[in-house]
Amino acid sequence: METLKEDGSTSAENESSVILYGNLNGTGVLFTGDVGLNGLNHAADYAQSLGINLTKCQFIQVPHHGSRNNVSPSVLNRIVGQKIGINSP
Repeated sequence: METLKEDGSTSAENESSVILYGNLNGTGVLFTGDVGLNGLNHAADYAQSLGINLTKCQFIQVPHHGSRNNVSPSVLNRIVGQKIGINSP
């Protein structure tokens, strides 16, 4: 059951958080600070333009302690991958 919504909003201060991607010996890591939906989507667009697949990251720090205002189903699909069902392989 999905409880996140697509219309979360955060402050301009949070939206200006630094997002840092690193590749450490082939292991992708993503630090998102307190960024919101706009910043995450811009970061995902930029990563895609560079050929970086964020869904392959081994570590992703969810923004603002996982606040429901900072993530949405669509942005999580972009950076974590599509949701899989309980019975999926």
